[in-house]
Amino acid sequence: TEFHDVTGTRDKVSRLPTFMWLDADAVARSSYDAVMAGVPVFVPGRVNRTIATAARILPKGLVMAAMRGTAGRYRKV
Repeated sequence: TEFHDVTGTRDKVSRLPTFMWLDADAVARSSYDAVMAGVPVFVPGRVNRTIATAARILPKGLVMAAMRGTAGRYRKV
């Protein structure tokens, strides 16, 4: 999608390893399939599911600190 172009983060996120990227069509298809199967919450991709799980089980302060640090590197100032 054009999300990173609009937010001005394309250059920075393009340096991420390829395993962290998901194909938009595949995300749309798997998300649609989850909706049709009645899955109330669906997170596409192994990396995203791992991050979501970690965010649920780790202490909130640790998660927030990690997110602030990560967001600061990719956010357009």
